[in-house]
Amino acid sequence: MNSVVNQIKSLIRLAVITAFSSDDKKFPIHQVEYMGKKADACAWYPYGYHANPGPEVLNLLFSVIGNAENRVMLPSSPKERPKPLVEGEVIFYNPTTQSFIHLKADGSIDINSKTDLNVTVAGNLVAAVEGNLDVNVAGSAEIDSIGDLDITAPNTNITGAVNIVGDVDIIGDLVTLGDADIGKQGFVGLGAAHGIGANVVRKGDSGSNPLPEGSTKVTAVGPSG
Repeated sequence: MNSVVNQIKSLIRLAVITAFSSDDKKFPIHQVEYMGKKADACAWYPYGYHANPGPEVLNLLFSVIGNAENRVMLPSSPKERPKPLVEGEVIFYNPTTQSFIHLKADGSIDINSKTDLNVTVAGNLVAAVEGNLDVNVAGSAEIDSIGDLDITAPNTNITGAVNIVGDVDIIGDLVTLGDADIGKQGFVGLGAAHGIGANVVRKGDSGSNPLPEGSTKVTAVGPSG
């Protein structure tokens, strides 16, 4: 009877990882220590999940089929977990960096990256937002596209200076509430250019590249051609 009890006790033990694994083998093998002994064990994760825990990580160590040489471990990080969670919440996190994805009880999701967040999409990226979209950038923001960039909105408001390198095609009216300084290169107006209480100034050749018709506020500065 005692031998059976001892065999059952030996099936599951607590173990601690003692060395870092390069994770380049066929199976994720780690060196662990338990009951004063050191041995190798294979880390076991649910399908689609993987990690490479480092030293001092606590594990449940199993002897598969009762064979002490067939060691499988389930790593855990109860001390390093982000806490507290409320009832029903789930969190995926990195115990070392504390970056996390938090599925909250109210249905919202928080993503917190302690450094960069890189997203690579081989196909299309579609974001359907029923509410507002707010993007707050402390540094600079860049959009680099080899194709067209289309913005469809009832009104588009830009606060601050706008620098455009290349042609500007205006299909519709150009209305300014302040001075508009339009350079010589590539101004095409398919509608009227209006200056309301200010001037629309077109620098360049008003002969060979004539000004669009509009109000008397639109003037040319440069050779007449």
